[in-house]
Amino acid sequence: MAVKLILAEVRTQRGMTQEELAQAMTMSLGGIQYLENKAATLKFELLDQLCEVLDCEPGDLIKRFSDGTQEEDRVIREKRRQEKSERMKQWWADKRQESKKESKNVA
Repeated sequence: MAVKLILAEVRTQRGMTQEELAQAMTMSLGGIQYLENKAATLKFELLDQLCEVLDCEPGDLIKRFSDGTQEEDRVIREKRRQEKSERMKQWWADKRQESKKESKNVA
């Protein structure tokens, strides 16, 4: 089992952006992004401050996952990365087509 901070989920439920939370916490945007994506430990003082800003209880920010969930998360992240790569390839292909059309129109 793994315990994970579900800050992004709670933040979005409260209708806050990362920037708004960072400002309310007097933290950098990068600090909030780190907490949402990579943090493995958290001081109680910071947890308390998050709860105050988000108007929630500590248990609302922490969730216990089975080990399989972490593997599923990795698979989901990899799928998203591949989808983004495909979108970027398509975008560049479209740009090349536009450029070719513009070149023909100029000539």
